[in-house]
Amino acid sequence: MKKFIIFYFLLFIFSTKSYAGQDGRGELQLTDQAVNSFINYIKGDTSKGKSAFNKPLTLWISNDGNLAYWWYCPFERCTPGNGVQEKKFCENKSNQSCSRFARGRYVRWDNGINPKGKAAKFNSKMTENEIKNKLTKLGFYNNLTINEEINESNDTIISKDKSLLEQLETLTQMFQDGLITKEEFKKAKKKILN
Repeated sequence: MKKFIIFYFLLFIFSTKSYAGQDGRGELQLTDQAVNSFINYIKGDTSKGKSAFNKPLTLWISNDGNLAYWWYCPFERCTPGNGVQEKKFCENKSNQSCSRFARGRYVRWDNGINPKGKAAKFNSKMTENEIKNKLTKLGFYNNLTINEEINESNDTIISKDKSLLEQLETLTQMFQDGLITKEEFKKAKKKILN
């Protein structure tokens, strides 16, 4: 009888879906295309439009950071999908090895920088720039266009298309508000003037 119970217990343990081993690990830089897919995933924007029930379930990404595929929950309550099938779908579509990048609104990829948990949570009300800035801060996105420069001290993007005077005014205001140090102010000012 004991062997019978142990057998069913082990069968139960090994037959349940394991999600922990599917999260990506290692260095990853997202392309603009992958970031746009992530933004749509977070905001609940599908090809069928936005819905109150477009809850992000999982986002899988090719390990080269180029392509992302995601799954939504179209209902009020959902259970996790089949990670094995999701991974296989991503790999078939991208012709690359894939790993899970996000589950729900949390980035789960372990790149050594991402602290995970609440610090890696995204909100559907975040702007595109806020999402890009957070991805940069988490170490996944360093692909800002030539017309943008990240100011990591307060996660603000300053456009180089602004006039020189506007850029200096913005920088000075940030320094006066205590958002950047004197050293950061001097460095940014020098970069603007060059």
